[in-house]
Amino acid sequence: MFQFITKADLRIVQVDVDGNWTADEARRYGIEAGQHFEAARAEFGRLRLLLNLQQSEIMRQEVILPLMSSGVRNGRPEDLIAAVVASPVMKLQIRRMFTQRGVSLCDSIQEAEEWLANMQ
Repeated sequence: MFQFITKADLRIVQVDVDGNWTADEARRYGIEAGQHFEAARAEFGRLRLLLNLQQSEIMRQEVILPLMSSGVRNGRPEDLIAAVVASPVMKLQIRRMFTQRGVSLCDSIQEAEEWLANMQ
């Protein structure tokens, strides 16, 4: 359902997401994400997160709620997030979920990596 990959050379944490999550999987993601995000902040000074949602499906409301709660708990104003999204409908959903500054919707992993690398 999800896999965390630390790209130390780029100072990025990438999360590859796939499938159609349940609310329990979303809560489990929130717990694991918090651990990975804090480790990245300690190692790199700030979180640069690449969300690879190319294989993910549109999320139901019961999945969105724990994800939003996780975002409040694990997120920081200085975090940078690049989301790679394949479908226009998923782009709309992600745009609604991430309203803060420091978020970019990208069409490819390379574009997301470049955006994150160029942000100060």
